[in-house]
Order: sequence, then structure tokens, then C-alpha cells
Amino acid sequence: MYKKHKFTNFTKLYSGMNIVDTPDIVTKKGQATHILNCYNSPEGGIAKLFGRSKHNTTTIGATDKITGIYQLNLETAAFFCVSGTKLYKDNNGTWENKTGTVTITSDQNGLVQFSRFQDLMIATFYNRDAPIEHDGGSGNAAAVSGMPAGRFNTVLANRLLSFNTSANPKLGYWSALNDRTSWDTTNDFLNFKESESDNEEISGVGEHLNNIIVGKESSVFRIYHTGTFPPFKYYIISHNHGIQSNYSIQNTPPAGIYPERLIWVGRDNFYQLVGDTITSIADDIKPFFSEGAPFQINLNRLKYATSGIIKEKNLYFCAFSSGSGSTNDYIFVLDYKNMQWAICDFISNCFGVRIISGREFLYSGTYTGFVCKHDPAVYNNLGVTYASQLYFPWL
Repeated sequence: MYKKHKFTNFTKLYSGMNIVDTPDIVTKKGQATHILNCYNSPEGGIAKLFGRSKHNTTTIGATDKITGIYQLNLETAAFFCVSGTKLYKDNNGTWENKTGTVTITSDQNGLVQFSRFQDLMIATFYNRDAPIEHDGGSGNAAAVSGMPAGRFNTVLANRLLSFNTSANPKLGYWSALNDRTSWDTTNDFLNFKESESDNEEISGVGEHLNNIIVGKESSVFRIYHTGTFPPFKYYIISHNHGIQSNYSIQNTPPAGIYPERLIWVGRDNFYQLVGDTITSIADDIKPFFSEGAPFQINLNRLKYATSGIIKEKNLYFCAFSSGSGSTNDYIFVLDYKNMQWAICDFISNCFGVRIISGREFLYSGTYTGFVCKHDPAVYNNLGVTYASQLYFPWL
């Protein structure tokens, strides 16, 4: 017998993706059970997610994995990428090899974290290659003399910090004031231990409210500047939450009703930090982490999840591997102003930001030697068409 079905309320349409609630609840919320390559346009209404164009029209190398993208914003900006065993600097769309004598291990998981310190690009590597520096000029990269080879780096109060070395994965070291080459590794460090039995290593570092947030898989800490000696101390924000991937961490600007926040992926959800309060923000799509509906994240590769933001669109991107895959084949897309989720199927190993004529663009790197611009004027993915889909319950 035919029963009149309930139509989704299009006046409320695109309240994000929901794979948790029953169909009637999803409909009442104006949500969808599947959203692929769509987003909530700030200009109003549902929009097809814009695509990507190739920065370099010729591949750096068909098997070269892009592991880092960064712009050093000096008077004359310098745009870099790391691919395979090389550091490249952009010259009007052509990548010039600036590796010199430094050593970079060819590893798709050897993701790079960048900072600007003393007007230099500083880069550290997930596989703990020796840190490197570049001044943005015509010369080659060099090793950062004396700097501990940690996975992660950041800057606070005119000091460079290095975290998670192979010998001491729970420590964070700091440099001398305004001196990247002067380190006292015997005395100048913080030991991030939640308790004496805590042997988890540091898994992520991010900047938030002029402090540094340090994460382990089961705890989160805040470093602050003391203004005296020692220059830094920390306190524990949470014993119940952790950071799974350093490269998923993004500091989002104020948007809508929300203040500045730090967003990242944990082992079972996405989380945000507001002040010192941590809350989950992806409950509507949590089955991706555990139940395999519509498919499951490869939890063994969460540490290689990578992210970026597009501020003018209020979008946070976090690339991840699905199923048993060994590459990041999907992206979670969060409208962080309206807190609405969708997914995207652009393959991305890393993200970075580039400023062109005062406008900020998100870039991503592939596993096939291309650096890509996420361009609101383009509706193909590196020259290939893609589908946009929204599925709603049929009641």
C-alpha cells in the first residue's frame, strides 16, 4: 500500500551529513545521509565543491609524493614544496631543486612541518630527518646547526621549539632567544608526562591564543610563556582527550558564533578547543571511526591525516585513508562556521597555504608529483570531472 512520504525540508537543506540518526530525525534536521563534493556556500545555498588546478603542469616525478607545501612570506615571498628526496622552490610555475647537500628521506609518510623563524623557513620531518632551513633566496637549503631532530617544530616568544626526537619522544626543547643554532638540550626542555607511568610520545603540536598546544594520544597540554626563567611551563588541559595527527591540527579564525578555535582529529572523533574546553564536533559522522558506515577510516593511518583551511569559505579539510588503503583518498570537509560535515574524494597527501595578490589559497600535494591549487573558479579536479552527490532519506 502506498504511503505518502515525507519530503526533506529544502528551506533547511544542507545542515550537513548525518549517518547516526534514524531517517525521520535526519529529515527533521534538514540533513543528508551522504554529501560528496558539495558545501554550504557563504554566498548562500548549496554549492558544488570547487576543484583543483595543477600548479606545475608537468609532474615533478610520476612516483614522487608531495610531503610538504609552504610559503615563506618575506618582502618577496618564496613558495616551496618537498617531494621525494628534494626541496623545491617555485619559479613562476617551475619547481627548481634547492636541496643542496641536505638529506631528505623519500617516504610518503615523512610529512613536513614548517615554521618561520629569524626570517627563515624551518622544516622538520615526521621521520626525524635533520631539520633544514632556507632563506627564500636563490641558494640551496642548509641544515639547522645544533637543532634537535624532532618530528615537530613551532615558535613561541622568539624561541624555536623542537618536539619528539627519537631519543626523547616525550620532550620539547627550546632554543636560545632569537638563535636557531643555540640549544642546551641538557637543561632547556619540557617533559610532557601526564603521570610517572605515562610513556606516550608527543603526537601533535599547534598554536592557539599565543600559546602552544601539545597533544599525546590520551592527553592535551598547554605551553605558556612565563616572562622569566624557565621561559616556558605547561599545564594539563585534559586527561580524557588526545591528538592523533599533528597534521590535522588547524587554528580557525572566529566565525559566526564561534571564537578562535583549534580543531584536530582524535582516535574516535574530531575535537575543538575553545579556551581550555575540549568538545567533540563530529558526532553526526562518528560511525566513520568505528562502524564502517558508509566506510571506515583506516585508523592505523590516522597519524598521517593532513589538513588545511580556506578562510574565505569557512572550510576545514582533513584528508584520510579509507578502508585498508595506504594513501589519503578522501577528505572530511567541515563548514566551521555552521558546523556541518561533508566528504570529498580528492586524493591529497599534504596541504599548505599560498598568498597571491593578497588573497589566501589552499594548496594540496598528490602522490604523483603535482602541487594543486584549490581554486573557487575551477570545477574539475586536475582536469578530470568529478561527481557531486547528496542523498536524503526516503520516508
